[in-house]
Amino acid sequence: MKRYLLIISLTVLLFYPLFSDEKLNKSNDYIAHCNFAFGLSFGIGGKIAGSQGLNITLVDRYHDVYNFNYNPYDDDSSILGFNIMLSFPFFYQKYLSLGIYAQALLNGLANDDIGLYYGGGLYVEGIYKHYSLKAGLGVFGLNMSKSIGRVTPAWAGDPGYYTGSKFVAPGERLTASSYDFLGLSFYISLKYYPFKKTGFLGSIYLQPGYYFFPSIKVSDYELKLGGTSITTQNPLPSFRIEPLHHISLLVGIGL
Repeated sequence: MKRYLLIISLTVLLFYPLFSDEKLNKSNDYIAHCNFAFGLSFGIGGKIAGSQGLNITLVDRYHDVYNFNYNPYDDDSSILGFNIMLSFPFFYQKYLSLGIYAQALLNGLANDDIGLYYGGGLYVEGIYKHYSLKAGLGVFGLNMSKSIGRVTPAWAGDPGYYTGSKFVAPGERLTASSYDFLGLSFYISLKYYPFKKTGFLGSIYLQPGYYFFPSIKVSDYELKLGGTSITTQNPLPSFRIEPLHHISLLVGIGL
């Protein structure tokens, strides 16, 4: 989060001089039409799909058996996320703008489960007075870390799963981590300029919007138990992550 705040601060300092004068040269005028937006998101979906959930069995060096059963209905993942967007026009006029955008959306800020959706694509924007309607279509990837259970004692007094060098105590999380190509994603948003006038304040806007990320089948992932990588003798079961829907309220700067 500190890294995001630093990026935001530097961006504001970069954009501020561009809106101080009524007349801009060509290069400054282009930069002024680039957009930077950030804010909170609220997600629906993104759970591991399937009524069977996800079941993984691990056997440690002492041949103790540990079962991890993920039930999507018991998932307590945070719905809170953080969204950052950049857009760069290759054509703009009074009523229309076309260009490319980049986005990073961190899904899950309040617990250990996170999903970083990142990518970009093309956007089109229709502009009218204080408002504009903006839509984009892009290609995205997913960096995921998902908790799928906790260590439970295999027997009374069990110190936990033995990795060969240490015990992972009961209560520690088993997480699945992966980097995957996600596919096509889209968004639609409304921009509103509350201070539409010459100067820096006129470039600030509010951007509520809807963002969609498709489902994905995950078959290649790494297991970590209490932060320690775990290898298994048997193939890991594949699972599917449901589509993710995000409602965001962003604050942005740019014309």
